[in-house]
Order: sequence, then C-alpha cells, then structure tokens
Amino acid sequence: EDSCLEFFFSPYPGDDRYFNIEFNPNCCLYLGIGTCAGDLVRLLPEEQYPLKPQAARSSDGWEITYQVPYSFVRLFFPDFAPACGKTIRANFFKCGDLTAQEHYLSWNRVTSETPAFHRPCDFGLLEFA
Repeated sequence: EDSCLEFFFSPYPGDDRYFNIEFNPNCCLYLGIGTCAGDLVRLLPEEQYPLKPQAARSSDGWEITYQVPYSFVRLFFPDFAPACGKTIRANFFKCGDLTAQEHYLSWNRVTSETPAFHRPCDFGLLEFA
C-alpha cells in the first residue's frame, strides 16, 4: 500500500531546516519544511510550488521525475544562489512499509537502528555542476 520516493535537502550549510518532498506512484505529494520529523510544517502545493511531477510504472517498479525550481527554494531561503561547485546537504529515500516486501533504502547511509530518515546528520553532499 505505501510506496514513496523521498528527497530531503537543506540549501544552507548553517541552517538546520530542510525540505521534505515525497511522492507516491500516483504523483500524490507530501511537501514540508522543518528541522526534524516532529516540527515539519506541511506546505500545500499551489501554483507557487510548480514541481510538475511525472510518474511512470513498469513491470518491475516505478519512477518519478519532477522539478524543484530555484524560485521555490528562495521563498524560504531568499539568499539561495546555486553555482558550480556549491554544495547542499541532501538524501534520497525509498520506502515501502506496507508493500508485499517491506523495504527502506537510502542514498546516503542512515545511522539509526530503525529506519529514520528525518536526520540531517545523515544527509550527504550534492554538488552543483
């Protein structure tokens, strides 16, 4: 039942806030911002959040593509200015709590005993090229 792909990212090195973007195969979105799972503020998608998701299913799974416009990031981090070589902290996750085979995957290692993705200390670095 529950299958989602998640992208968490924090644009400023000294700021503990991060975006939490989650999509399921039907392009249903959860979008939030906060410093941990307990204080996330849910953002309701409107025209100012034009992520433009597109999902594709296949016999062995599904994938999703979407955009995170810099203008959206600047609504919360006004000085955000991506440049070649600049890094942000981030992680990518795949969850399947209620699927036929329960699974949890992450791009950067998660150091908690149980799956806990809302841990900026476990985010890796993404570099703009």
